[in-house]
Amino acid sequence: MLADRRLLELHATPTDGESAVGLIALGKVVRVLPGMQAAFVELGLERPGFLHARDIERVRVSAAGETIEAPDIRKLVHEGQVLPVQVAKDPLASKGARLTTNLSLPSRFLVLTPNSEHIGVSQRITDTVERDRLRDLVRECALAAGMPVGHGFIVRTAAEGGSRDDFAADVAALALLWKDVERRRIAASTGGVLFRDLPTHIRVLRDLVGPMTASIRVDSAQLYAAVSEFIATTLPNYTHIVQLVESPEPLFLAHGVEQQIRSALKPRVGLPSGGYLIIEQTEAMITIDVNTGGFTGSSSLEETVYQTNLEAAAVLPRQLRLRNLGGLVVVDFIDMEVEEHRNAVIKALRDGCSGDPARVRLSPMSEFGLVELSRKRTRESLARQFCQPCAVCVGSGLVPRPATVAFEVLRALSALGKRQRTVATSSQQDIIVVAAEPVILRLLGDDASHLAQIAQTLGVAVQLQANADSAPGAFELL
Repeated sequence: MLADRRLLELHATPTDGESAVGLIALGKVVRVLPGMQAAFVELGLERPGFLHARDIERVRVSAAGETIEAPDIRKLVHEGQVLPVQVAKDPLASKGARLTTNLSLPSRFLVLTPNSEHIGVSQRITDTVERDRLRDLVRECALAAGMPVGHGFIVRTAAEGGSRDDFAADVAALALLWKDVERRRIAASTGGVLFRDLPTHIRVLRDLVGPMTASIRVDSAQLYAAVSEFIATTLPNYTHIVQLVESPEPLFLAHGVEQQIRSALKPRVGLPSGGYLIIEQTEAMITIDVNTGGFTGSSSLEETVYQTNLEAAAVLPRQLRLRNLGGLVVVDFIDMEVEEHRNAVIKALRDGCSGDPARVRLSPMSEFGLVELSRKRTRESLARQFCQPCAVCVGSGLVPRPATVAFEVLRALSALGKRQRTVATSSQQDIIVVAAEPVILRLLGDDASHLAQIAQTLGVAVQLQANADSAPGAFELL
């Protein structure tokens, strides 16, 4: 999705298949962990999914309106139990999928929640009158469609300004879909799929196309036919903006998308004035460091810092959305002395996050210039979708210096000499050191005297051999 030729979102089908988010299947509880108040559920994915006690459907509020504490996980599920579960989050890194028994079925304007009677409205629809109108419309359409008691709905952001006909069509479609899920549930065995969301190219149309959409461009004739059919039946007001692009130049290349994807996979993000951000993803959180870089300003240090932080606050929300970074995010802004400047930067950050479809919560700026924010995460980040840990540095981003490896070679030779004293024939053999060229050059240069002394102690000749295939931190003694 582009806005002003800038990439805002990228939705990619994983190489091993579609995202599992939204999948409903019959799962089997294979392990209950009382210490974590959770259970592992096998449902046919690569790894068992993770089901927490608070994600198990149950009555949460008493008749008096008081919140009821979650019962012990052992009172909710037991090993061997078979139950319908839905994937709330795809597997992330080494973790299994996050599961819930609070099932939901999405459509264009509504989400059906079969286990809840509540009718909710997206928090992004802020007008009180409109919220009440939407809630009443949904209630009326559900009654007209004969929806069973106990079924609830969530009104999506796209429903703002929607008509009775819009909701009636969605309610009817969701009612048929839920009947199909129940029919499959009766016939399915453990691991059987009860519901799977639309494929990526159709799902993004359902969720993203709206009044602000200027064009939908497709460069595959086969995909164009599928997209046109979906738009014609579901979003007929947008049929005129679907375009088949027939050009020898790839669509992503023509619109600069490829270059923007490559940039989004790098930790450094440039700012208009010459400053930059460094974005690092760790297992626990995302850290973002703001730097002035080559920007020196024109009036004062405080003004330079303020301008850099303002630019960072404007750029940062788009980077979070584009890179699909979620969870806990800590931003280290450059220290500012003026309270008004600090407030203005927080406001700019909050304004920038307001257009993000994912829920974002911000904390006030600390005295050290740190801002904590949380962003809802449902998919792997862009970097983890498109990249894998480096085989050389194993994801650390660091490799040993040549001097460090050279010292390891010298220590290994010394240790070898001590072992060889017990083997008479070993002292007659030469030793070949095989390593990367920078390590060999170090052994021939600054460490040559140490190497000669060890060779003399061993009573053997030590030969050095550079190998272009050797990793920076690896060596062999032959």
